[in-house]
Amino acid sequence: MFASLRPATHRSLIDDRSGTSAVEFALIFPVFIILLFGIAKFAYGQHCASSLHFALRTASRNLMLNPSMNEGQLAALVKADLTVLGDPDVQVTLVVSDNGNGRVAKLTGRYEYAIDLPLLKTFPVVYVSTVSTALPS
Repeated sequence: MFASLRPATHRSLIDDRSGTSAVEFALIFPVFIILLFGIAKFAYGQHCASSLHFALRTASRNLMLNPSMNEGQLAALVKADLTVLGDPDVQVTLVVSDNGNGRVAKLTGRYEYAIDLPLLKTFPVVYVSTVSTALPS
């Protein structure tokens, strides 16, 4: 009786694949989670960069209506917009120049963001957005 079971048991152990799905899942799952977190962090950084550009455009429109605004007032306006839309940790600069046809204001925002993923190094990203607008004479 035992002699007849031995070859069948040996053959069934060789053909048994019931644990391969668990092993494949254990190998792929951490990579999938890191990829998922990476996509989410990158998407949030892109959202903040887009929000920065939107806030700069809004501030430049306000500057067109009130050309006496200074850099500090514009930075406060941009940061106030970004507290609702994204990350308000930005640096705003204002440069006003005369190009011969009139005054032009160049409003620049700089946003630094770090994409930090589990088990990987941190990737620093710097977003810079510039908006130019004509000022009334």
